[in-house]
Amino acid sequence: MTLAGRRSNRAALRVSSGWATPRLTTLLHLRRARAYSVLGDTSGFTREMTKARREFERGTHQDDLPFLGFVTDHEMTGVQGTSFLVLGNPERAAQSFRAMTMDLSPSHRRNQLYYTTRLAEATYKQGDVNEAARIGMSVLPAIGQVSSGRVSRHLAQLRSNLGRPQGSTATTREFVDAYAAAAVRP
Repeated sequence: MTLAGRRSNRAALRVSSGWATPRLTTLLHLRRARAYSVLGDTSGFTREMTKARREFERGTHQDDLPFLGFVTDHEMTGVQGTSFLVLGNPERAAQSFRAMTMDLSPSHRRNQLYYTTRLAEATYKQGDVNEAARIGMSVLPAIGQVSSGRVSRHLAQLRSNLGRPQGSTATTREFVDAYAAAAVRP
């Protein structure tokens, strides 16, 4: 994040102080938490996640705008997982992604595929290439039913990582072959 981006995040919180609903303030803190993770600032990330949770616990408000409907506990867990992955903590990321994939409604199929793909990525970064391949395989059958550039990009990266000769196993080769057959395009 650029200096200008950090300033605009800070300005949004300052300007919205006093009139923003808890959900809007939660969203602003989540965006700041994600920005701090990209900057590699673990303490900034942790501080903003704490503030986001505190605001979220204040509940909904009659003045919440409809677009804030996605600001849920799931959204916070997802931001936390992606941030932990960026911060180099795949174990904590995997915990968040597991929670996401087990608790999402079937109506959120695209998010379930996205977080399952991110779980495979976190598992790979933990060093378990076979489990990463198995998790990736679970996404491939549904990939043609859901249009998501994010899922496709992350699956392509997983395929690239698992396709390296030095980490080749029967399970990783099976994933690489299945990926090719599914013709997933980022």
